[in-house]
Amino acid sequence: MSFFRSKGKDPEWLRPPDDDAGPSRSPAPSISERGSQAGSHRSEDSSISKQQRKWDDPPDEKEPEFPMAQQVTTMVLALKNKFAAITGFEVEQLGFTTSDAHLVCRLPPAMNNSTRTSGVLSSQIVMFDVNTMRRKNIRPAPSGGLRTHGDFALSPGPGLAMMATAFRMTEHRQADDRAGTSDGVSGCPRVEVFDLFTDKRRIKADVALRGPLACMPDGSHLAAIPIRTPSRIAILDLRNELRPVISRLVQVHSSLVTHLSVTPDGTALVSASTDGSIRMTSLQSGRTLRKAEVDTRVPASLVRLSMDGDLVVSVWGRQVYSWRLNADTMSVFNLDTVRQSEGWPLAISPDGQHLACRTEDGIDVIDAETGLFRADYPLDAGHQLITTAAFSHNNRWLALGDYGGQVTVLEVITATIDGSC
Repeated sequence: MSFFRSKGKDPEWLRPPDDDAGPSRSPAPSISERGSQAGSHRSEDSSISKQQRKWDDPPDEKEPEFPMAQQVTTMVLALKNKFAAITGFEVEQLGFTTSDAHLVCRLPPAMNNSTRTSGVLSSQIVMFDVNTMRRKNIRPAPSGGLRTHGDFALSPGPGLAMMATAFRMTEHRQADDRAGTSDGVSGCPRVEVFDLFTDKRRIKADVALRGPLACMPDGSHLAAIPIRTPSRIAILDLRNELRPVISRLVQVHSSLVTHLSVTPDGTALVSASTDGSIRMTSLQSGRTLRKAEVDTRVPASLVRLSMDGDLVVSVWGRQVYSWRLNADTMSVFNLDTVRQSEGWPLAISPDGQHLACRTEDGIDVIDAETGLFRADYPLDAGHQLITTAAFSHNNRWLALGDYGGQVTVLEVITATIDGSC
């Protein structure tokens, strides 16, 4: 818990200015000097406005104070492998296991498959060896059914290969089931947990939980969202594999929770919500340890807690926020301001340093704190839409999934300032 601070101390970007802080005054300029100082007056007005912000104002969404990103390559993306997960199925989610030896893919219901004949929509989760690209089956396979929030979560702890998924089952539909009223879908919800080392399903529990999901580092608990109250966070105790139970409910948000992460030491949750806030919450007390608010009308599309637990990077529309917990600082930039070409964010690296964006030509990587260009990889003309991406934990690989079911694995080769690799 070395990187937590008490709730009572506000971060610097929330603190009120000192009473004696204010712009310095200089003698009135002459008439000849007034024109040349017009620009500096506007700068001073901006500084005064910033100093008069209230303590609970959101961070300024101003243009970054660095020049337009230059196309200077500090890393190289090279093709490692390319394969078809399942032809005709969109790849919706990718993730590397903790060892980075395997790549897990989630394929949605076959809605874009012309050969689909069944009226039952089912999610498929498949796993591939990163080096050989051989498919590694999960037995028993994840249950079929109508998927509503089927995102999977992989265990972050070393030596573990646990995967958790959330489904809505149609074959176990109950006449009096009201769990689906919040999203308009009927059916019995289910959470399944798999051990990817042994290819066995550890847990199959019909509990009213949905994604997003987050595994504790030791694999003992799973954080998920209750279907009926999506502004809360439920902690599912997995130690009794036959009868997992919800051991705790936490409510710190006022609306839908969209992203969940667990700190590396397993003592706190980091969550984002459509209420425009990111919170760090103690798992022991359920109290808010840290809170940051953003001024946005759209929910976060990406949120990543770095592996060292110090940096939270999030994307809200075209704004990218970097929240450093130890330093109590938050920086922000607008993608349209720093980029030379349009890009759509897809993935944040595990260390929080890089952001992968889909472009009209392929994929590129930028610095997550400044927006500066790092590398790009053009795809063949007429390529399918890139729908998802994921970095490996060691930042060595970048996996891309597209609408046609193709998975491309790129090697990320970084370069130091002196040009050596």
